[in-house]
Amino acid sequence: MRCIKCGREIADDELFCTACAAPVTEKELPRPAAAPKIPKQKPPRLPAKRRRSGGLIAAVVALSLLLALCAGYIAMDLFSVGTIRANLRVREADLTLREEAADTLEQRAAIAETELQTVTAEKTELQSRLDELKSQLSDAEASMYQDTYDKQLELDQVVSENETLYNMVETLEADKQALQKSVTSLTTRAGTLQTKADFLDTYCVFVENDGTNYYHTYSCAAFTKKSFWCYSRKLAESYGYTACPICGG
Repeated sequence: MRCIKCGREIADDELFCTACAAPVTEKELPRPAAAPKIPKQKPPRLPAKRRRSGGLIAAVVALSLLLALCAGYIAMDLFSVGTIRANLRVREADLTLREEAADTLEQRAAIAETELQTVTAEKTELQSRLDELKSQLSDAEASMYQDTYDKQLELDQVVSENETLYNMVETLEADKQALQKSVTSLTTRAGTLQTKADFLDTYCVFVENDGTNYYHTYSCAAFTKKSFWCYSRKLAESYGYTACPICGG
């Protein structure tokens, strides 16, 4: 026969399934042999002595039936007790497995708690490191903003100075152009004056009222430029003046 719980084969003389420990149902259990039923027959009429022995036999048969019925009930009680014991063994085994599973879960929980504490400590350390990095980043940003602001001020100052210098350059350029015009004019005038000076140095001499009768050039060291007459060289010579020995007239 088969187990009604797991479907495996069970020997005819087994009370429980060897695979799942399920008890065999009452229909599958071998029933105790019942006493053969004696067909009721109308007893023949016997003499009184025979009737007494027949009554004794009937009492013995009834007692046998009662004993058989008691044995059946006892067997059923024993089967029930065995079933209960088997169920208790199964429950005890199940409780043992559950206790072992609970111990394993407690160990895993303890390991998980330790890992959780480790992870929490690492998280705290990382959070502290993150806060430190945020503080450093904030300080770096503030320093960068300050440097940018200072550089912007320096740049504005340089731009302002550059504009001032540019204006000065424009002014100087204008002054340079004006000076160049003045230099050109002065150069032209100087050329004219130089021509005049060369002409005067070539053709004009100066005679001082010093009684020396010498005539001098304008650049002569003996010419004091105080009281003098200006003559042409030939006119001075015609008046009897002679060339200065220093400048050679």
